[in-house]
Amino acid sequence: MLTSLTAVSGDFQREVEARSGQNLDGCLGCGTCTGSCPNISFYDYSPRELIALIRRGEKKRVLESRSIWYCLGCYTCEERCPGGIGLSRVMDACRELCLKEKYAVNGERVLLFHRLFLAQLARYGRAPEALLALQFNFRTKDYFRDLGLGRKMFLKGKIKLFPERISGQKEIRSFFREAGPRGVLPE
Repeated sequence: MLTSLTAVSGDFQREVEARSGQNLDGCLGCGTCTGSCPNISFYDYSPRELIALIRRGEKKRVLESRSIWYCLGCYTCEERCPGGIGLSRVMDACRELCLKEKYAVNGERVLLFHRLFLAQLARYGRAPEALLALQFNFRTKDYFRDLGLGRKMFLKGKIKLFPERISGQKEIRSFFREAGPRGVLPE
């Protein structure tokens, strides 16, 4: 029984490692990632707990967790990890697996935001905040959600109404074409 449990848990861990390029056996379990995460208050499992769940083969708990969708990809955990684990890449791998294997997404609004953000990044090379907020609020039918904050930010010159052009847009579009949708970009 122990052998088959190890094989099952090892399968999930190896799958995440192959997709992320990270060796999760290097995790010391120190919790530096958890202590460094600026978004930890929204997680249902801390980054340290997620790695432990992956190592135990608890695929369903990991792929249906809210945490994989709330990772900002800020790389703070990665910069501080004494084991050198790129947790943002692990979260990306888990999101890909969640969508590929059609697990329930715990945070449909987060997934929508994620898709809109990446679509704008692919199109403009950056995500214009005003356009992103408008699209998100329109799609969630929460039309006036950010109106007060948006007005204040616009009046202070913090956001622009129209996307700015950046250099290197061709390279960015090329990158997204080569990477493919991988289940995250809108099809």
